[in-house]
Amino acid sequence: MGKTITLQRAELVWQYRSNRWDKEDFEKLLAWLKTFRDQPKDENGNFSSWRENHAREYDLLSQYTWDQIVDIIEHGNYEDEPKVSYVGYDGSHEYTSNIEDVVKDFIREDNYETDIDDEEYADDYDENFYFGEDPDVEA
Repeated sequence: MGKTITLQRAELVWQYRSNRWDKEDFEKLLAWLKTFRDQPKDENGNFSSWRENHAREYDLLSQYTWDQIVDIIEHGNYEDEPKVSYVGYDGSHEYTSNIEDVVKDFIREDNYETDIDDEEYADDYDENFYFGEDPDVEA
């Protein structure tokens, strides 16, 4: 058996990602959302709120051009802004979200999948040293 030291460290790190959306990205989103319009049920024939909600997003977003969407996000007025009405998992509970938040969420989802542009480390960390024996290592 060999002696071991394990360092477990957590650091505070800011990671920067950036992505840009344009008319083509919006049109791709609409094309994807449109596939849910006639599919309110899942592959087992059960009602799917996820599919229904994407169909509702398409129904609202497809009424606007990309330039109108940009204008809504840049100068939005929450009181007058059209909203998507969502159904809950049980099919009855409804809630709403404005266009600005809906589109920002899709842009944010794309951002999660982009590469990291830059990182900054803070002088803030937590570390622990653990001592033990590894039965697979000879002394």
